[in-house]
Amino acid sequence: MKKIALLSCLFVLALHAQDRPTSKEKKLWAWSLAALAAGNVADAQSSWKAPEANRLLADSRGRFGWQSAGIKFGLQAPLVAFQLWQAHKHPSTGLYKTYTVTNFAIGGAFGGAAIHNYKVRQPGQLP
Repeated sequence: MKKIALLSCLFVLALHAQDRPTSKEKKLWAWSLAALAAGNVADAQSSWKAPEANRLLADSRGRFGWQSAGIKFGLQAPLVAFQLWQAHKHPSTGLYKTYTVTNFAIGGAFGGAAIHNYKVRQPGQLP
């Protein structure tokens, strides 16, 4: 996970151009951050108090809880902070486009995981 995040950051920096982003590109990027956060929240909510397959996120009983949510959001926060820093210090069209596509894709993947989580739960097991 760390290697992928680092490689993604380096990839974005390599694509960095000096052209200024438009207002439309900035707004779309902001919406992509919202989609990323919404997907992450939906995934966490759909996993709440359920058995967790990811050992990194599972608590001592093997379930998803507060500790798991803290880890999950704690991993996302620095990546979003890095995007915000890059957008402020080195704004470019390429940077905004790359982050926008990446955020929408990852947010969609989290949303897909949430849908899967709801499908595999037993009827009386809703959070």
